[in-house]
Amino acid sequence: KLLSKWISTNIRTKKIIGIIGQGNNGKDVISMFNSLSQNYKCYTYCVDKTVKNTTEYKNLKTTKDIVELKHLDDVPTDGVIFDGIYGTGLNRKLSQNIQRIISMLNNMKNTIIPIDVPSGLTESKTETCIKADVTLTMMFPKKIFLNPKKRKVCGKIFIMNFKLSKLHLGPYQFPKTDADYIQLNEVNN
Repeated sequence: KLLSKWISTNIRTKKIIGIIGQGNNGKDVISMFNSLSQNYKCYTYCVDKTVKNTTEYKNLKTTKDIVELKHLDDVPTDGVIFDGIYGTGLNRKLSQNIQRIISMLNNMKNTIIPIDVPSGLTESKTETCIKADVTLTMMFPKKIFLNPKKRKVCGKIFIMNFKLSKLHLGPYQFPKTDADYIQLNEVNN
């Protein structure tokens, strides 16, 4: 629900496009779609056809009127793209198909907002990755954001506040705030 709250406050268009991969970030996009109000027109592009067979995706299709895009060329030019292909923890080389998809997305005029980190961005390698306008990251800033070169492709970064208890936070700390999200300050180059 935090992602949909962020959208309702910060996004003016009512066309939302989810680029969905198999992992947790794809599931985050699906969950976000489920919690969006009916005022939004939702589009999906599944980078892997097996996503359509998941329980989460099938449930989404029964609760929302989703337009399934067969080609990236069909992405509405006035919509906002949410990148749910990959997130943190990517530890393998991107397939040529995913590199092609990322390149196509980067060449579009649409605003692109990754969930957690831009797909393809890793700590160890700099290869093809999403060039984001905004990144919505979950609960904590990621270590990769400390690298100024890598941070440049993240755009503005907002951290979603899950409001976890001290027990669930463990050794981590979230700034004391009741806000649903906070913007990460810019790093000096």
